[in-house]
Amino acid sequence: MTRLLTGASHEVLVRGSSVETLRNIPDMRPDCVITDVMMPVMDGIELTRELRCRPELALMKIKVLSAKTYDFDRRRAKKMGADGYITGNELYLPTDARHGSRYVERLVDFVSGSDVLITDTTYRDHEYLSKVDWGHYCVSQVADLAARAEVKPLHLFHHDPD
Repeated sequence: MTRLLTGASHEVLVRGSSVETLRNIPDMRPDCVITDVMMPVMDGIELTRELRCRPELALMKIKVLSAKTYDFDRRRAKKMGADGYITGNELYLPTDARHGSRYVERLVDFVSGSDVLITDTTYRDHEYLSKVDWGHYCVSQVADLAARAEVKPLHLFHHDPD
């Protein structure tokens, strides 16, 4: 993600802990903070709360990126002031009973107008059928999402050691 964001002319600073981030951000005043929920010492949602307590950072965007898909975490992040909560939910094929058109529409709205969409995908539709519930998207669904949301460029990534 860092390489892609810097390649798109964004300045990216990576920190190893929420405590270090909290110490540095007030002086740096970034436009956006992307944090994970699961962080050592202080989780990303607590970091969000701490940052939102500082009026001088009120315009800064905070996005929570997490593998945790529970509504509890999403509601907690929003309550603490996060501007967005991004999970690794799957974009199931439309033929799958778990395909959620409401979820897809929410994703389209969320990424609409973005400067870049970076997402985890590695499988073509026929390959994806044997990888369902592994937490990955198939290329056709991501390409459709990007087209509907009118985002460009689209960056696909994943490492499959097989």
